Amino acid sequence: TDFYGVAALLSVSPYYNKPSQAGIIAHYTAVADASPAPVVLYNIPGRTMSNMTAATTLALSHHPNIIGMKEASGNLEQCMQIAAAMPKDFLLLSGDDLL
Repeated sequence: TDFYGVAALLSVSPYYNKPSQAGIIAHYTAVADASPAPVVLYNIPGRTMSNMTAATTLALSHHPNIIGMKEASGNLEQCMQIAAAMPKDFLLLSGDDLL
């Protein structure tokens, strides 16, 4: 597959099987390790039926091929926890329609 010109991949958190937080970390680590383009995490619990916690996001934020997150949980406390502790070059994007 040709990824020329692709700035990043937006990858949704696993759905259907409702993975544990460790499962979410394993999933995104495998995606980021295999991806030829940087990865943006997408937490949308309303669609996936599982929430990626702030601790999980922060653990993944240190992977060299994960550059940010589209956060659509609608949980402002969770967003603030991520914003307070994330690396300086990590992108935190609002994905919630109301926010």
